[in-house]
Amino acid sequence: MSRPLFVRELTQAERKELTRLIHSNGDARIVRRAQMIRLSAEGKTASQIAALWDVTGEAVRRAIHRFNAEGISALADQPRKGRPPKKTDRYVGLLSARRHHRSTPSTERSRTWSAAVLDRSASSPSRHTSHTASLPQYSSFS
Repeated sequence: MSRPLFVRELTQAERKELTRLIHSNGDARIVRRAQMIRLSAEGKTASQIAALWDVTGEAVRRAIHRFNAEGISALADQPRKGRPPKKTDRYVGLLSARRHHRSTPSTERSRTWSAAVLDRSASSPSRHTSHTASLPQYSSFS
């Protein structure tokens, strides 16, 4: 039987960063890996951590090996295989700008907007105006 795998001795800065990550509202996978590393530093075995998180012992050992080799940066996801996402920074920017307008582009009647349609609609003024100013304001409902 082989010796159980534990995380290496953590530096004070690593302990602080792990605590910050665990208490953040960030990516759940990073938070989970940070908790795995901290539990390992507290003396829990990979199989005990795996049982707590309902993952395989191999997944825990892989996270510990990566952390031991790379440090805090190992908590982030590695690039995945397969087709890369279609969205680009430009597309996300156009979508974000367009999201603040209430109207849909007049050239597009479907619910799907292409980057070209978003670009056209973001660069041209909206034909539709907001009519919320003409609505009566209610302070309470009875």
